[in-house]
Amino acid sequence: MWSSIRHSRNILIVGLLASAVGACEPPSGGGTSTKPLTDPPAKDYQVECGDRCLEVPIDGTSVQFVRIDAEQARPEGEMAPDFLTILDIGGPGADVALAAEGAHLTYAGVANHSNAVFAIRERWASHSETISNGCIQAVNSAAVKARASGPLSPAGAECDSAEWFDTPDRMADAIEALLAMVGDEKTQVVLVGRSFGAARLAATAASMARPNHLVLVGPAPSTSSGSVRDLARSMSFGLANRLAALGCVEACQLDLADALEHMRFEVDGREVAGLDAVVALVGMRPGAAEDALVKSMLADVQTPNDERGDSVIAQQAFLAEQRFGDKDLGLAVLAHLMGVCSGYQLEGKNAEGPVGDSRFVSTAEQLLLRWYSACRHSAAGGMNLLPTGASGCVIINPDDPLLTPSLQRTWLTDLPGLVEVERANVVHDSIRIELDPNGPCVTKPAP
Repeated sequence: MWSSIRHSRNILIVGLLASAVGACEPPSGGGTSTKPLTDPPAKDYQVECGDRCLEVPIDGTSVQFVRIDAEQARPEGEMAPDFLTILDIGGPGADVALAAEGAHLTYAGVANHSNAVFAIRERWASHSETISNGCIQAVNSAAVKARASGPLSPAGAECDSAEWFDTPDRMADAIEALLAMVGDEKTQVVLVGRSFGAARLAATAASMARPNHLVLVGPAPSTSSGSVRDLARSMSFGLANRLAALGCVEACQLDLADALEHMRFEVDGREVAGLDAVVALVGMRPGAAEDALVKSMLADVQTPNDERGDSVIAQQAFLAEQRFGDKDLGLAVLAHLMGVCSGYQLEGKNAEGPVGDSRFVSTAEQLLLRWYSACRHSAAGGMNLLPTGASGCVIINPDDPLLTPSLQRTWLTDLPGLVEVERANVVHDSIRIELDPNGPCVTKPAP
């Protein structure tokens, strides 16, 4: 599963589930207005990238990259950088054009280091006009039905993940073309993927002819070992830990599980159900103000439906899902669902969950699993490819609130050439990465 990424209106979008479905900001002025958002229809998503973006033509279309300023910029006038670093901030459903100003890569301990850094922009953000209306409507409809208790109707033949995300083959070709534009035969390629971006860049590395260094940072699980259920369980387990730290332990979480199973009410004509509450809660980032808001949300979830006035959980759910009008979801949220669908099978190899699964964890997991069933899971996006002989590292975050260390470590089994490095961070969406070209992740060759 990102630095903070801000929606063009008022939505804070951050990493795996949180990257696209929105960690939510505390309401300004203490208000809890739940009026519908006034965002334009989903397909009209347009965020101009300006001169920070570089279009690389590929096969009659283009792939868009965003320039990231490294803290140690390459010397002016130098013909080619030592490294071309390609960054995938994760998501899916995260628009790097909204995050680029706060994104940095620091190469520690190397004087006069030369580095060119570009971040991949997800296709749905750069080419939203090419996504078929039928697919948008099908995914949106299935996501809306997921909050009800009836049967699901996941989008299938209407959708092609290549409309939303560039395939590994296309990305590999685009990186090779970018390298020809900014580098030379001595320039090394470093692929840095964070959270969900780790899976995408690993598949891209498998399609590249040129050797590269692969750096996976707080990664979502390997697509050959992980599954949607693994992700849903891990996020639910992380939420349970978050609530426990705020004083909501066994009895509280049991009551909360009951409330989530039966929660269903309307605000301004828009339905709010247990799934919406889980999405909103999982999307909350750590912090004092956010913790206070989570406590308010917990109290709101446990309020009887017929006693609700202004609802903070409804407000945060509408922000998290970028809901506008009565039912429509924002394009970034639909992209998040499509990305997970095309990246992972619904069920995987890991039958056991994190130690300490509870009824609350199981309830939240089942709700998230329904939401992630908005489209058929076939891993059709080619993300199940694994590079042979990969070199680099996996940076494990043992304190990640969304991804358990065991899921992050699936890459060490599937890509045994990678080295494990541990760096703790209580925030999942941190995009600040320190790499030492003389260290275990990237080794700079002798002159």
